[in-house]
Amino acid sequence: MQMRNNVKGLKNTLSIYASVVLLTVSSSEGLINNTTGPTGLTGSSTALPGDEVLIYSVGLTEGAPFPLKQNNLGSGVGVPGIEIIISDVMTGLVAADFTGLNLYKSTDNVLDGGDTQVLTNVTAVVGGVTTLDVTGFATGSAQRSIPTTETFFFITAVIAPTATPGHTFRVEAADNHIGIQEANNCGFPCGAPDYSIAGATIAANGNAIII
Repeated sequence: MQMRNNVKGLKNTLSIYASVVLLTVSSSEGLINNTTGPTGLTGSSTALPGDEVLIYSVGLTEGAPFPLKQNNLGSGVGVPGIEIIISDVMTGLVAADFTGLNLYKSTDNVLDGGDTQVLTNVTAVVGGVTTLDVTGFATGSAQRSIPTTETFFFITAVIAPTATPGHTFRVEAADNHIGIQEANNCGFPCGAPDYSIAGATIAANGNAIII
């Protein structure tokens, strides 16, 4: 009888231990992390009216999912994509200096013709937050889904043909400026279905684009 009770107690202990492990793994695994960047402007460069220039990039990777999670760029209740800040370097920069901003998705850290264009001609905000909102696309779509392999997102600025020569801008981003949504979140113990990630990128006068 004593041995039978000991075995029963051991089974209960193992069951509790397994539940704790499952809770810990379920809530922490499968989360998205920024594994490259984010990166804004580096050094000083020039752009001509009509040029399209890279101003921001980030690589995102889903941790080994357990249980399987469908992670997407853009939170349903928080940051709906990626938020950046374009600021003037005391030159009189205005929103009209930009035709708009574009967002691309890529399987590698190279912006080229093989990338998927997600958003086009997003209105640039000068001196405030510009939001590249992707929540108009369905969760699990090619535009939003983030697999277990590293996926890159690029933001470009298209300089307006009528942009004023000499106008200069910087780019930065605040902490937690990328929103993530788990479309098939199982609730407790899978963690929050919506969250934000990525550290800040700091603007500096030496890291700027001169029109």
